[in-house]
Amino acid sequence: MYKAVINGNIINYEDYKSEFVAQTEALEKILTEKYGSATDGAGVPEWHTTEKGYTYLIYGWDIGTKRIEMRAYNKGIYFSLELHIFKPSVVDKLEKRTEQSNSEAAKKAKDIL
Repeated sequence: MYKAVINGNIINYEDYKSEFVAQTEALEKILTEKYGSATDGAGVPEWHTTEKGYTYLIYGWDIGTKRIEMRAYNKGIYFSLELHIFKPSVVDKLEKRTEQSNSEAAKKAKDIL
C-alpha cells in the first residue's frame, strides 16, 4: 500500500469554526507530539475562501520516505477533515505514468484525425 486516506466527520459550514477547527487542533496536537512540528502548511483555511470539490493543505509532515498531510475537503456546504498518509516517490511515479498514458492517447487520437 502506498497511500491511505482517512476521512473525518462531515461538518456543515455553519459549524465549521466550532467543530472543524476543534477536530483539526486535536489531530494536529497528536501528530505534533508524535512527529514534531509540521514541516509545512497554511493552517485551517476560512471556509468561504475554499471551493467545492477541492482539498486544502492544513499541515504536512515529512517522515523519512513517508508524508502525512491534514487536509480540508470542501464538499459544498459540508466539509471534512482528511488525513493522507503516503509515499511521495510512489505517487509521483504513478502520476507520471498516468500523464504519459494520457499523452499517448491524445497523440493517437490526433493521428486518427
